[in-house]
Formats: sequence, structure tokens, C-alpha cells
Amino acid sequence: MPGISSFKAAWTRACLSLLIAYTPVALSGEFDALRGSDESSNFTTAERALFTDAAGKYKKYEIPNDIIGEALYWIDNERVAFSSRKYGSWKARPDEPSRIIVYHVRTGEITDSGYRGILRCVNHAGDTLIHQMDREGGTYSRPEQYRWFAGKWGKPLQKIDYVKDSFISYYLCENKSYINPPQQLPVISERIIPLLPEHGVLRQTVTQQGTNQLEQLYLIKPTGEEIFLRPEKLNEYFFFYQPWSDTYFETGTMVHTVSTIYPSGKSVTHAIPKLLRFWADNHTASAGAYSCGKGVLWSVHRSGRHWKKQGIYLDNDGKLTRIEAGRASGWIKTSPDGCKFIASIADGDTFKLSTPDKVVVINVCEEAKQ
Repeated sequence: MPGISSFKAAWTRACLSLLIAYTPVALSGEFDALRGSDESSNFTTAERALFTDAAGKYKKYEIPNDIIGEALYWIDNERVAFSSRKYGSWKARPDEPSRIIVYHVRTGEITDSGYRGILRCVNHAGDTLIHQMDREGGTYSRPEQYRWFAGKWGKPLQKIDYVKDSFISYYLCENKSYINPPQQLPVISERIIPLLPEHGVLRQTVTQQGTNQLEQLYLIKPTGEEIFLRPEKLNEYFFFYQPWSDTYFETGTMVHTVSTIYPSGKSVTHAIPKLLRFWADNHTASAGAYSCGKGVLWSVHRSGRHWKKQGIYLDNDGKLTRIEAGRASGWIKTSPDGCKFIASIADGDTFKLSTPDKVVVINVCEEAKQ
């Protein structure tokens, strides 16, 4: 997405290629009808039998690329906020901080929030986190050297201290410290991951049993009740709150489960659709999973002659639909009501360097007028 350094973007693409690479071993004969489809640059009859192609079905809006300086965040169901280096008649001087502006998705109206610096987080409750630096424009120092500010969106923010050995929890909009930094974790260890205060925390443990390490994940409710969730750690870097369903969605860019975790202690694993597993089995696709109110969004990348099969696919209870034919890069971010999502899209053969990205918002709750 615009504003992400070329290194980070390359790292994201490389990591995404690993997510779908982890697939269960195909059942005997499961892909027989699809054999040979990996040789075709167009969808085969067997592939089309496994999904509905409805690219362009849903209402889509485009955000002007040149006004976006950093990552975008939803502040409600209609507006997004982001740091900008230029918009309208204003353009930042080299020594001037970015302006944090608000863009109305439907109308295109732009307003200045009054905040300055790099917007790092806005959550469903309006909690806000920004940082400032002496000079922007491609030169980045260590996070502890930034000036950090936090508070409620629309109100004055307060300067805060940076938390060493921390990561940003995007549903809390806070720099949260690890119980133990990763490099200091012993073979037998425990880590606490905070949820929203009313939901408690997650506790993950690693214990040694003979020559094997056993991973376990628990939910600890505010009452103190502890519920076992699964024999696998959480990928806390890619773990997000879903305000539309009051649940948490876990995706990943490594070998890891894609799941929804409920505050009640229920955990649901989302299966990779058969078509995507076939492509992965033939090493011709990579994909990342994201959430929305209508199901799981799969951002599929196809390489070389297979680029016509790329796009964003919506899996709604096992029914797979391609809703966008372009390739999405960077993170997909969904509005608080679960209806709209932001994606940076490149159309056509994205391995051609001339292929530009465009930032779009797709509303899966509203069909486009034909």
C-alpha cells in the first residue's frame, strides 16, 4: 500500500507466499478433475466449477493515490484517515510534518483533522496513536526516538513514553510489551496477549515433553476462568478485532492457522478453499486471508502466465466468489461494520513494472448498478 517502503512491501509479498504454501496433503483423487488446469493461462471448466466470477459486482470507490502518504485507518464506516504529504493546494515542505487528513469514501470530501505526524492506529473505539519525527521523507530512526502521542480521535492527544520491546496492538492502539522479548524466551515459556478489557487475555505456553515442544493457547476471562483453545500458538502480529461480530480474526504470513476466536472461548478454523489448495499444490499461487462481515477474503497472487486467475476471492460458508480481478498488495483493512474494505489493487499482468496500483474501497454489502 502507498507509503510502505519497498523493503517492507517486498517482505510482505514474500511472507504472503508462505501462508497458502501450508496446505493439508490432498486426498487421493481430490484434484483429478483439475489436473492440467495449472498449464492453462485462462480458467478451465474444472476451475470455474469451483467458484463464481463476479468481479465488478460490488460497489467500488477509488481514493486518489497521490494524496496518500502512509497507511489508512477507518474512523467510522464512511471515512478513513491517513497521513498525507500533499492534497489540494497544499504540499509539505521537506522540514514540515505530514498532515493527518480524513477522506470520505462516498463523497471524496477531504478535511484536515488537525493532527500532525504519522498516524499509526485508530481503532473501533476511537483510540488513536501517532508518532512524530524530526524530519520525514524516507529517513526513519528507531521507534524509541520518535515522539509518541495517544488519546481519543477528535480530542487533544497526550505525549506518552515508548514501551521498549513492544508491538502495536491494533485493537487497543497501544504499544504493548511482551512478557518476554522473543529473543529471551526460554524453551519452557509463557506469553500473555491482551484482548479488549471486557474479554480478558490470551495465554500461550511452550513446554518441553521429551524431545518435543508442546504449544498451547488458552483464553483467560475477566472472571479468571481459563479455557483451552487449541494446541498451537497465536500469531499475535496478525490478530485483529472484528467489531461487527465482537470476535477476533487471526490471519498470518507464515505456516499458521486462519481462525476466528470468540470471547466465549469458541475457536473456528477457516479451511482454505479447494481451488486455492490446488493452485498451491502446484506452486503457482500465494494468498493471504482477511476478514469481512460476509466471510473470509482471500487475496490471491498468481505469477507469470497465470495472472488472469489472480484477484480477491470471498469465501462465504464454502461458496467461493471472485469479487476483484486485480492483484491486491499490502494489507486489506475492513470497516467497523464489516461491509467495506480498502485494498491497493494492480490490474493486468502485475509483473510488468509499468503496472500502477490504485487504492480502492469495495462494499460487499452493496451491489454496483449495472
